[in-house]
Amino acid sequence: MLIPKLTKEVNTMKKELMILANILLLGLVAGLSLATLNVLDREKEDELRLDVSKSIEKEIEPDKGKLVFSIVSLDDDAEKAIDENSAINNNIVEQYKNKEGIEISTTRYTLREKSEWNRETEKSEFVGYEVYNTLTIETKNIGEIGEYISNIIDMGANRIESISYELSEEKKEELYEEMLKEGVEEARKEAETLAKMMDKKIDEIIDIQPNQINYPPIYFRGDVMMESAKAENPVLSPEKQTMTLNVNVVFKLKR
Repeated sequence: MLIPKLTKEVNTMKKELMILANILLLGLVAGLSLATLNVLDREKEDELRLDVSKSIEKEIEPDKGKLVFSIVSLDDDAEKAIDENSAINNNIVEQYKNKEGIEISTTRYTLREKSEWNRETEKSEFVGYEVYNTLTIETKNIGEIGEYISNIIDMGANRIESISYELSEEKKEELYEEMLKEGVEEARKEAETLAKMMDKKIDEIIDIQPNQINYPPIYFRGDVMMESAKAENPVLSPEKQTMTLNVNVVFKLKR
């Protein structure tokens, strides 16, 4: 009875040893895999990179103009003030709504009781009902804005709020792509020169990080425009704008 019992215990020990051996083997394999990954990570960290930043500048002429003007009507009778304002408004809109390259829209309309301070009586006195109607003309015919100013004043508009010149969305996209391409090309040229000095070669571009270009409109003062509009078809000439794009390009170098 003793021999079968010993045999059973030996078999049990063999099984336990095999299990232990398998565990150790799995642990060894896992350790080797981890070491390989670490080596790869170290190689990745040691990857030769070259960062080059370039700044591209271009002078650009605005291709879009915006004229903001108002029709201000005042009368003791609110309906008369509204009717007078509407007649002028409709005449101007009719003149420009179908003109090619122009968009005209109402951007503000208010009707209020207007009062003014009387210095003699030292009281605020009612002077009438005021209709304040503001319209905007947007156009790519920027050379004709002076003519538009003269026309709308002749038709009854009595306040020029502002005139601004800017870039259209199409022009912004075109300019951004053009400057970005130039920035990357200039960065590559410089990177190739630097790599050659280090006895290396450019392999590929890893990353491109451009900033956004700021397109501030160019404004003309409304009061100046009202004064200049007294002349026939005043000539307005917007200045060129200098746009700047900074781009950082990351290159991978061959060992």
